Amino acid sequence: MILETLKTKLLTLGIPGLFLISFLDSAGVPLPGGADLVVMLLSWQRPAHLFLIAVVAALGSVLGSLVLYHIARTKGDAMMSRFPKDKQDWVKEQFRRNDILALLVAMLGPPPLPTKLFVLVAGVVRMDWRRFVAAVFAGRLIRFLGEAYLAVKLGARPRRPSRSTTLRSPAPSPPQCSSTYCCSDSFSAARERQPPRTVDHVFTCTCRATCWLSCSG
Repeated sequence: MILETLKTKLLTLGIPGLFLISFLDSAGVPLPGGADLVVMLLSWQRPAHLFLIAVVAALGSVLGSLVLYHIARTKGDAMMSRFPKDKQDWVKEQFRRNDILALLVAMLGPPPLPTKLFVLVAGVVRMDWRRFVAAVFAGRLIRFLGEAYLAVKLGARPRRPSRSTTLRSPAPSPPQCSSTYCCSDSFSAARERQPPRTVDHVFTCTCRATCWLSCSG
């Protein structure tokens, strides 16, 4: 409940709030929905700032991941104990083969890929911090740019209806979506601050995009 309230308050800050949400989520603070929905929502609202939004989210993720990476260099084994041993061994093997590629794919992959485990392993195996930063930033930037693009394209604003049409036609109800992200209280709070037609359209756009990303993995 406290984390949901925190995310709702950060949402009101716009792009600076996105940076903080991305930072906290990547540092291990489990904010509902992470930064992905916020990236899509802000991109839909401000399509001209699409690239800036993706870059800010990626930078926040890099700094947050660096916090987790440095903690893992000293206490990584204890922090990884909550993950199954076979999964830890598999991730370590991917790092032995190609650490940058392993981390890049982890940053690109949708849930339920254990991104935090990859970051912890990077710290445990003492991956060079410059290679770590490059892989995290590249992966997150590509991911956030893709989400922002989908939000803008799938959420293209319809033509404004006439007053008579609006009065005759009932407001459309939001579509149902199986994604847990779409049902988060924090996102609902953000949608309630938009005009009625905007609420339905943002919800439609982000549900489609999030479901597509989840299923694509």
